[in-house]
Order: sequence, then structure tokens, then C-alpha cells
Amino acid sequence: MVITKNIKCSKIYCFNFKGVPLEIKKAFALVLKEIREEMNLSQEKLAEKCECHTTIIGRLETYKREPKLSTIFKIVDAIDIPIDFFMKRVDEKRRQD
Repeated sequence: MVITKNIKCSKIYCFNFKGVPLEIKKAFALVLKEIREEMNLSQEKLAEKCECHTTIIGRLETYKREPKLSTIFKIVDAIDIPIDFFMKRVDEKRRQD
């Protein structure tokens, strides 16, 4: 295992300090952006619907921020999709890479 300043990497996963595999954060980011674009929402409009700051959406979409469970629920509630649908897409995207 190689340890860098901010990231620990192994042959299988790259982890951030919280221990969530980077591939999951990336899959979440890609799905969030895909769904937002499918609904013709800008980051600003989605942030407004979620009652959060635009930078949060931007950081989530570029996998620079790990979503809190409460944030995930705010997002799916704001765009009116079931959480299981959203998370299934995240899981499918993760398995593609």
C-alpha cells in the first residue's frame, strides 16, 4: 500500500481519509450530474430546490465532497425520485468502472 499526503492507494481502491472508496464518490457524482441534466436543472436550481449552497452541488459532482446522508435525502426529495432508484444507479455506475 502506498501512502501519499492525502490519499492511501492500494491495487483495488483509492480511499480518502473517511475510508469511502473513491470509485463510490465518483459514481455518486456522475449519477447526480446525469440526473440533474436529465431534469434540465442547473447546479444553481438544484441547490435552490435542496436548500443548500451551489458550491455543495458542484463539489459533489466533482467528487470533492462526500455527501452526508441528510444531503442525499434532500437531493432525492427535491428532484422527487425514490432514494432506491438513485442509489441503484450509483451502484450500477460503480460496477461499470
